[in-house]
Amino acid sequence: MKRLCTSFLIVLISASIIKAQHYRAEDFGDTKKFSNFGKIIKISPLQFFYGNMPLTGEYGFSVEQKAGLHTSFQGDIAYLGNGLIYLLAYTSDTTQTAQQERITMVGFRAQAAYRYYFGEKFAPQGWYFAPHLSYARVRYSSATARQSGSYLQATHIDYSFIIGHQFVWGRFAMDISAGITSRQRYWADKNYQTVNALSQQEIEDMYIFTGTIRPKIGFSLGRTF
Repeated sequence: MKRLCTSFLIVLISASIIKAQHYRAEDFGDTKKFSNFGKIIKISPLQFFYGNMPLTGEYGFSVEQKAGLHTSFQGDIAYLGNGLIYLLAYTSDTTQTAQQERITMVGFRAQAAYRYYFGEKFAPQGWYFAPHLSYARVRYSSATARQSGSYLQATHIDYSFIIGHQFVWGRFAMDISAGITSRQRYWADKNYQTVNALSQQEIEDMYIFTGTIRPKIGFSLGRTF
């Protein structure tokens, strides 16, 4: 998947450069194909509940910038904290023991994507496909563990390929996508003195979807500029 995404990225950038040199005059006369904006700022509300890492929520935004008639680049940055599902599940238990063992998650995720729009309209609206590269890191700890300087650290490196459709109504945008992800996962139990890598089975037990290949679904809302 890593080589596939890299190859697609090279092919798409090359194709966009070549295609930009072969537009017909009538294409430029059809103003309905063109967007009167070049940037979209978006949020992904579903990721507040469950993010890239187990139990986390992602609180961030993405910026998509038009690069050509059919192409755009998108960058995402997010703070990884306790997901809303996790928070809702533990708010009812207010005992001292529960509070001491409650897990706190702190981390971040960054993602870059190159999009090629192949529908009737030009970027950044309509149908598109895109390779993604994502990096995320988060620390899991409880009050008890922090007293001894212990925590779990997880790192994800994702290589994804998605297809999606971006709807634009005036200044409002909605982006829906689906695809597959190849994920490299690293987990370690750390403290002041030692670092112990988790076994493959221990890592698998952390996830709903096992294995390195998993589905990817995206939904975001945004505003055009």
